[in-house]
Amino acid sequence: AFAALGTNDNRLVPNLPMSSPLPPLPCNGSPALCNLPVTSVVFPGVHNAMSSQADGFQAPNNLLGLEDALDAGIRAVQLDSCDCGGSLGLQMCHGECFFLGFIALGYKSPLTTFANIKSFLDDNPREVIVIDLQVNDGTLDALYYDVLDTIPGFTDMMYQHPRRRDPWPTLGTLIESNERILFFQHNGNNCRIEGGCPPGVMGTFHHMFDTPWDLDEDGLMDYERSCTKNRGLLTAQFMLSNHFADEGLFPSLEISENVNQISVLRDRHEYCREKLGKEVNVIVVDFWSLGGVIQYAQEENDRRAGAVALGTNTTEAVVTPQRTTLSPTVRPSEAPSIISTSPSEIPSIVFTPSASPSKDTQGRAVSVASDPVISAASAQNTVTSGAEYKYGSARLGACLPMITF
Repeated sequence: AFAALGTNDNRLVPNLPMSSPLPPLPCNGSPALCNLPVTSVVFPGVHNAMSSQADGFQAPNNLLGLEDALDAGIRAVQLDSCDCGGSLGLQMCHGECFFLGFIALGYKSPLTTFANIKSFLDDNPREVIVIDLQVNDGTLDALYYDVLDTIPGFTDMMYQHPRRRDPWPTLGTLIESNERILFFQHNGNNCRIEGGCPPGVMGTFHHMFDTPWDLDEDGLMDYERSCTKNRGLLTAQFMLSNHFADEGLFPSLEISENVNQISVLRDRHEYCREKLGKEVNVIVVDFWSLGGVIQYAQEENDRRAGAVALGTNTTEAVVTPQRTTLSPTVRPSEAPSIISTSPSEIPSIVFTPSASPSKDTQGRAVSVASDPVISAASAQNTVTSGAEYKYGSARLGACLPMITF
């Protein structure tokens, strides 16, 4: 029970128990990702993240809002900025704010949007996110200086990559330096010239190449067609996969339910890897709460981290490190129905009576995705652990009333 201080010292001191080592801290949900360059990490993403049924958009791209997406494990958001004119001015909208000049299609406050993103990052200091902004109506400078620069600490968290061909930092390095926002834009300023873009804003297709974004379901499922370079250069260090398909002019719940299944995500991106010789980094989908894009990204990240740990090529890795989190999804049968509201109403989420959704720690309805490949593994992990993807701050804005057409 006691030990001598030294060979010539007869004083005794008690043997104190050794403290247990602290568990390693996670990076985007897993300690195994901390040493991966961000160009080797998969960021599950949302196409037109501002456009949701929850935020009152007509013909929305998503059922739930981007705040819920971040809570669930989404780590890349595509947003559109536009000038709605008049008293509305700068908004987040899908190309235009009104149909025929007076029927509201949907728009969301940019201050609400980015302040909520910042609150999420403050609540989750071990997370890195990608933002890809499509700039309409020349709104980039106004968005940066009138919105982002007014949110305390937001622009300080935006990482600026020095040169296109320079190696990118690891996920852990970005977390330790608190540069946890990778902010890209396209259709706006020319970021390739000095001073062309505000600080911390990078050109999307200066650093990425993407796959086609204008395919129908048959085209997306034809991997020879959908696994081709669209914009950017194949030598870019990021690959952006547009994994969505439209039915005519509008996003389709049915198509998304099909193409978002983890088996389809796995098959298509394995084909793209073989054809293009590049691992996907950002995958954006419509109706992110259907299917398994979050689970597929976790599976891929585990595979890549295992390859690095073994010192093998990522295409040969079979080791799956233990994750600290697994994010929930919503079953298609439990997904909210698309509704419209009168000007006096705030849009609500209405669940179909055929199912009784379970609740997460904050009372939101969640469940395991219906894909049989992931349901068994996910059944015991419906709510995130470890990083606890909580969203604790009050929302800064209400949903906007829409006009039915």
